[in-house]
Amino acid sequence: MTVETVRAPGCVAPMSDGVVLYFHGGGFFCGNLDSHLHVVARIARLTNLPVVHVDYRQHPEVAIDMSIQDCVDAYRWLLEEGVSPTRVVVAGDSAGGFLAFATLIAGQRNGLAVPAGVIGISPLLELDSLARKSHENFRRDPFGVASVLPLIVECIHPAQADVDDLSPLNADLKTLPPALIIVAESEVLRCDVERMCEGLTVAGRQCTVQSWPHQLHAFPALLPFLPESRAVFESMTQFIETCLANSSPSSSMGVG
Repeated sequence: MTVETVRAPGCVAPMSDGVVLYFHGGGFFCGNLDSHLHVVARIARLTNLPVVHVDYRQHPEVAIDMSIQDCVDAYRWLLEEGVSPTRVVVAGDSAGGFLAFATLIAGQRNGLAVPAGVIGISPLLELDSLARKSHENFRRDPFGVASVLPLIVECIHPAQADVDDLSPLNADLKTLPPALIIVAESEVLRCDVERMCEGLTVAGRQCTVQSWPHQLHAFPALLPFLPESRAVFESMTQFIETCLANSSPSSSMGVG
């Protein structure tokens, strides 16, 4: 697992003042620090915060449980560097969105406090595809994500693990921090997003969903030049600022 810290020109703030931990997308088998540098650079520029970009291991080198472990290790490293969890916002797109939520849940199981907030851009949130088959976007998704997801899961599935245990949607959501989730209105992963929002709401947690019409899966990362993508990055910036402004030791432990 490798990380790089990206800063906007002139940004000298220590990570203890606030940091974004970002996991790139790529279906758990592609994508790297270079492919998503434009995303983290824009976040760094808009927030004027350091962004820690994680190059986690992927298929075929490892199964998804080890990808999650790398991301948990990156978060643990931040905490060991003296950064308070109340000064961290975790974010990711597509597969990286899955890892953002999975990192929070796995981190809690390992005794790590939850961060100030979490952002998912078109996140996969459940490895099992059963619920998506009855969603209106199952055959409507322009990218055909629904047809390839079972093949991806078959490849990345750990030999000795239950996919239900790894899926954020099946976890206890009662202690998760405020969440911002971006999704294209026509993509099949809107099913995951709607269910996660419902689960967080039932658990008494804060969740904001932005569903964008006439867009594609992970459009802010894939098509950053669009006016809609620029608007998403502005929303993410406001969310990050609010999370860091409102964070406190009690909220980091999921109280409230």
